[in-house]
Amino acid sequence: MTDVPMRDIDHEIWQKELDDFVPARFIDAHIHLGNTKFDTATTEEGRARSRGREERGFGEVTMQFWQDWNAALFPGREVHGFCIPSPFVEMDMEGANQFVVDESRKDAGSIPFMLVRPGMDPHTMAEFIEKNDVAGLKPYRFYAASGDMVECGITDYLPEELIEVANEYGLIVILHMAKLRAAADPENLADLTRFNRQYPRVKWQLAHCARCFIPSFLEESIDQLAELENIWYDVSAVCESDVFDVLFSRGPRERILFGTDNLPAGVDRGKYVAFGYAWATLTETNHRFNLSHCNPSPTWVVYEELRALKRIATRYNFTQTDIENFFYGNACRLKELIGK
Repeated sequence: MTDVPMRDIDHEIWQKELDDFVPARFIDAHIHLGNTKFDTATTEEGRARSRGREERGFGEVTMQFWQDWNAALFPGREVHGFCIPSPFVEMDMEGANQFVVDESRKDAGSIPFMLVRPGMDPHTMAEFIEKNDVAGLKPYRFYAASGDMVECGITDYLPEELIEVANEYGLIVILHMAKLRAAADPENLADLTRFNRQYPRVKWQLAHCARCFIPSFLEESIDQLAELENIWYDVSAVCESDVFDVLFSRGPRERILFGTDNLPAGVDRGKYVAFGYAWATLTETNHRFNLSHCNPSPTWVVYEELRALKRIATRYNFTQTDIENFFYGNACRLKELIGK
């Protein structure tokens, strides 16, 4: 059994604030399984991502390891996931994809996704999808062919020949958008509008509330996005209730999915905080606050996310059915739509 370092503040927040909110079962629509052995970088700088995971005890995240964490974070809950390989800039992508396929098979309610990048052979990709019953694709902006991971367009890191494969097989694409304005960027909006029309069998799951960790960009884009029937949203790692206010009041509630970005992003100790047109992870090791006036111990990012979600559920008088659909029913329906 994995030793999960729960603190008193975690137990208190779970028992007082979250135990009566999180339903008996849920699907986490954004999780990462993987192993740092698939990181093929040879320099210290290149291996910084995997070294950091190893130092925190996340060098190998199997299905059992993830479920051990779930048992501690969400006691008594039945949890399944949309399983994504942990990405590295330089990596054995084929090995990582096979690892996640094999691990996801250990839980009947979970489904595997495969990492993709520009230059992948569509025929080889299709063979892997067929052989392993893959549910979807996960591109990453740091693989952008343009070399600009900040301002790259969607097709810079997800070429259309790969979107065509996703359309052929009716897959989900979990998309972490780039550009400074994320979902509010006109090019991103134009691309998503065209993709929705041109590739009607693809379901687009926009990660992190369409990568809107602050409400401003979602306020600008949600009305246009909500008109696109193949656009879905996961709420993973977002901690601002104002973002959820926009998403649940103006977006399609039947296409919003619970997610955590575990492991390990959702179990950072701290919170994603918004300021201006920016956001960052505030942790117990990167601030200079004098916290002598209060309990200085942060809890998990995922608990902060759940606290913000509960405030919205209370504000809009969610019924128990509303809550269960958000945590479980919507993801089940998405799985059914792609035949999983």
